Amino acid sequence: MLELTVIHRAFLELIKISIGTSNNDFDFSLLTDKDWFNVLEESKKQAAVLLCFDALKNVEHKPNAELYNKWFLLAAANIKSNINIIKEQDALTTLLNDNKIPYVILKGVSSAHYYPDSNLRCLGDVDFIVDESYLEKTKELLLSSGYQLDDDTSSIHYELSRNKVRIELHRTISGIPQNKFSEYFSSQVSLFCENNVLEGNFSRPCDYHHAIIIFLHTLHHLLHNGIGIRHLCDWACFVQATQNDAFWTEKFIPLLKKTGTYNFMCGLTLTSVLLLGINKPLV
Repeated sequence: MLELTVIHRAFLELIKISIGTSNNDFDFSLLTDKDWFNVLEESKKQAAVLLCFDALKNVEHKPNAELYNKWFLLAAANIKSNINIIKEQDALTTLLNDNKIPYVILKGVSSAHYYPDSNLRCLGDVDFIVDESYLEKTKELLLSSGYQLDDDTSSIHYELSRNKVRIELHRTISGIPQNKFSEYFSSQVSLFCENNVLEGNFSRPCDYHHAIIIFLHTLHHLLHNGIGIRHLCDWACFVQATQNDAFWTEKFIPLLKKTGTYNFMCGLTLTSVLLLGINKPLV
């Protein structure tokens, strides 16, 4: 296994403390001021500022006051950004609900649902998918409601924005292999909205479909520009929260075995066990 630096071990330990998987066996007194600065920088690069800052309340040997205050300000800025994104998402879902358009939110708050504290996941774009029959109607509704169309050239989604928040209206999801197995995944996409779960004031995919979405999203990123800790955290928290549920053995694992992607799932899960401390699944 790759030997991790003390900076990376400290960073991962903060993540584990925040998601509840730490064994409390890391000595933070080993860190110099420079090390702590680099841990902070890593948390910024990996979109994990909130997770790491939240963990500091449980750390005896904290960074110096100047660095701690800088981290606090960054965390506050991330919270403000999350609030703004949630506000725009609420406006979007209200618009969709009022016009009786079935949808589910992809990733984002749907992934955050599986974290011990959903507020600690840094949010980005608001991605959602509608039934194919509602796609053009939804686009026109958004345009008439003040959204700006930024890009309509992707085969995956339309990119729109409002109030500096990017909205992605999906017709499908990224990562579906373009081979003889694509239909196995594509046939599930058409069922996302039909099997939605109401979570507060938004609709998220059911656990089985969320597994497909974040699994293929992670695979897509790995094959193109690499994956980060937030991708791994999303997977780790999901596995930790659902690993004893029946959909794994009844639906998800058979799907992966049929499509030649099972070994990647095993590798991704083992990485989550080794780096983020989740329980090793029995399947």
